[in-house]
Amino acid sequence: SFVMDHVPFGQYHVSIDKKDPQSSRYEFDRESVPVTVEHSPVTLESSLSLKQFVIGGKVLDFKGNGVAKAVVAVNGSPVTETDQSGSYSMKTSIGSYSITASKENMLFEELKGYELSPQLRRIGSIQASKYSLCGKVFMEPGSPVQGHKISIRSSKGGRQESLVTDGKGEFCAMLAPEEYVLSVFAGTGIIMTPAEKKVALADGPVLNAEFRQAALHVQGSIDCLESNCGDNIKVNLVKDGQNFKSETLNGKSKFSFANIPAGPYTVTVEKKDWCWKSKSISVKVGTEDSSTLKFVQAGFLTNVEVPRPVAVQLVHQSGAKYDFKLQTGQTSLCIPRSGAFTIESDKCVRLTEKSFS
Repeated sequence: SFVMDHVPFGQYHVSIDKKDPQSSRYEFDRESVPVTVEHSPVTLESSLSLKQFVIGGKVLDFKGNGVAKAVVAVNGSPVTETDQSGSYSMKTSIGSYSITASKENMLFEELKGYELSPQLRRIGSIQASKYSLCGKVFMEPGSPVQGHKISIRSSKGGRQESLVTDGKGEFCAMLAPEEYVLSVFAGTGIIMTPAEKKVALADGPVLNAEFRQAALHVQGSIDCLESNCGDNIKVNLVKDGQNFKSETLNGKSKFSFANIPAGPYTVTVEKKDWCWKSKSISVKVGTEDSSTLKFVQAGFLTNVEVPRPVAVQLVHQSGAKYDFKLQTGQTSLCIPRSGAFTIESDKCVRLTEKSFS
């Protein structure tokens, strides 16, 4: 209400002083009310009714910083958007409202039953209560990406959640802003890297928590009897009885298989007319490269056929002697060095060939 004294006789219009900065906050049902002043006091028969008023507030992240471009909603309906500082203003009328904000990958507290009136200078701050924690699981080609279990536990202990990857290998959850530890179970024998990942959700949404199936190197070398190993040495990486990868070495003595998923394998070696101390090596690919494999050539293969068991001695051109016991029929011998040999045997046995190289 208001009272004006010593008003001269005349016709007037009562209105709000628009030059007053505070007046710009208010919107009335009409611009002015007409009044006639004569010999006695005048009481307005009708008054200006407040229709709407402008009020503002701020949208904050978990740490109290302003959130730009957040949509502010009143009773579920969007009404305005925050500026770069997180501030907003809106027109409203007297009443009780539910006020909240929304922005991608953020969840905000709701101001429920919040009383708005012209006397209120600002609306209480709307603060973020949860952020998105999203990521993706990458598997080797041919391996499924859907259905892998994501374990999320609070670094403070206690609360733990589980998610399952979708058809793209992706996962996402809305969680309270704190630090979490993530891990992936992709199946028995499958190792993921990293084994665990720590994320600090208090700093804002995390959208790139990635895990990959461990794909490492299996490497090794060939130890040949001669300085030059020559060509056509074939090295195979075998998994579940099937060749997983192969490499043919020509003029080199080292082999390497890249991007190998974790699991048990067998590495084999072969070359025509060569024999080995061991033709296969078992290896378990885990979280580190396997780089100490070595195949050692034992010698060169030669076939000998005899009609009955007999002991023979091979004499190398250098004078070195090697004893063998031959069985009836054809026998493959692993000769431990190259060069020319003569064959010596029991005098009761007549050999058709007494030398070879």
